[in-house]
Amino acid sequence: MRSRLAYALGLLLVAISLGLAGCGGGGDGGGKDSDGGSAATGETPAGAALAPSTAVGFVFADTDFDGDGWQALDDLSRKFPDREELLARIQKELADEGISFEDDIKPALGPETDIGLLGFEGEGMAVGLTKPGDDAKARALFEKLLDEGDTAAYRTVDGWLAASDQQSVVDAVPADDTASLTKNDLFTAAMSDLPGGALLKLWLDGATLTKQVEQGTQPDVAKGLGTLLSVAASLDASDDGARMHVVARRQGGVEATTYSSELVSQAPAGALVYLSFKGLDAALKQVRQNPAVAPRIAEVEAQLGVTLDELGALFAGEGAFYLRQGSPIPEVTLLLQAEDENASLATADRLLAKLGPSLGLAGPPTSTEVDGVAVKKLTGEQFAIYYGAVDGKLVFTSSTTGITGLKEGDKLDSDDTFSKAREAADMPDETAGFLYANLKQLVPLVLNFSTTAGRTVPPDVEGNLEPLRSLLFYGAADGDKVSLTGFLGLE
Repeated sequence: MRSRLAYALGLLLVAISLGLAGCGGGGDGGGKDSDGGSAATGETPAGAALAPSTAVGFVFADTDFDGDGWQALDDLSRKFPDREELLARIQKELADEGISFEDDIKPALGPETDIGLLGFEGEGMAVGLTKPGDDAKARALFEKLLDEGDTAAYRTVDGWLAASDQQSVVDAVPADDTASLTKNDLFTAAMSDLPGGALLKLWLDGATLTKQVEQGTQPDVAKGLGTLLSVAASLDASDDGARMHVVARRQGGVEATTYSSELVSQAPAGALVYLSFKGLDAALKQVRQNPAVAPRIAEVEAQLGVTLDELGALFAGEGAFYLRQGSPIPEVTLLLQAEDENASLATADRLLAKLGPSLGLAGPPTSTEVDGVAVKKLTGEQFAIYYGAVDGKLVFTSSTTGITGLKEGDKLDSDDTFSKAREAADMPDETAGFLYANLKQLVPLVLNFSTTAGRTVPPDVEGNLEPLRSLLFYGAADGDKVSLTGFLGLE
């Protein structure tokens, strides 16, 4: 699409996603019906029947502004002090384009509004789709979005309006669904992967997306990663936060595996940030086999002081990287399961002997004892690193509390904030890894560091960060499907 049209559509999408409809205030664009309603779990959006089967992308927006999803989003947005100011700014931007949300957008859009992408290159490759309550209003809105000198092209099929700034694009809209995107198995499978009740959904064809990525990278970089078939994503809101879900289907590449975390019951409670992972040795093996990387492996190994195989063995089991409160700076800890403690410690010795100087750490390490655990210590001007073996685990930490926290005290799996974040995000027991952040404690800490560093934090920034409670991302894998779910918890 043309630059002004793309800008205006983006602004319109932001306006919709911020709930300018007022959620529950009625309006012509509100009611669902059997032909134009938004899609639930496993359902293909109705508008996909008007997108050609050759489409390489599809965007779905639930524009039933009286629906539960929009009410939840509206309630969430009211937790932020600057909500009204931001909405007023967007309304002004829309007004500058001659668009009113109440007078132009609501009556123009049906309960579902979609964009079909016929290509990623060039202009005029998108078609807008909706089943409007007022066809004239829909056409008038679209024409306000056009660049000066452009003309609108339309096609009507079964009450649906297809609109573009290129006649060839609307000519590609099928007269029935026999040649539509609904007959694309990759698309329908991707839609079935997304949760129901999503306010926004996105689908991209994997082959076309891969081609675009490869144009900006070196040849062979993506080799070994498998063949990307499709990518789909969704966004929805609930009464306690917002959820993002991304699903990719592929063939070949590194096999993603899931695991039930053991370290979460051994790592101490109170983590500000916690990253869980397992089996990085498989990824390192794939790197070694990549023809684009192979010529530099010897150089990298020389810089690390260990081979990639030795590094892979160090990271073969479950691992965790986390931050906890500390004084004067937070405690930073890396925890790795060690099947062979002696071999792992030997690798750690060589690794830190090489990397220590670049981190400002003077060697050789000194031997000491923390809470009955024999550890080694590397000291620098700004910080120190303690490392050693603790009950079948290798620990690297910036503080002695990183050792004592493993020996005594509450553990992360009993941490109240973590438990609530896990429950709110519906995180299963087995994942392909997860990242957790306690925003309720982390944000004030970051703001305090900013103030200490002499930076002024505007009061409105603090106010808008205050509702943030937690952030949790987790991965999953099932055959050719890998997914990432993210949940931002608010209070």
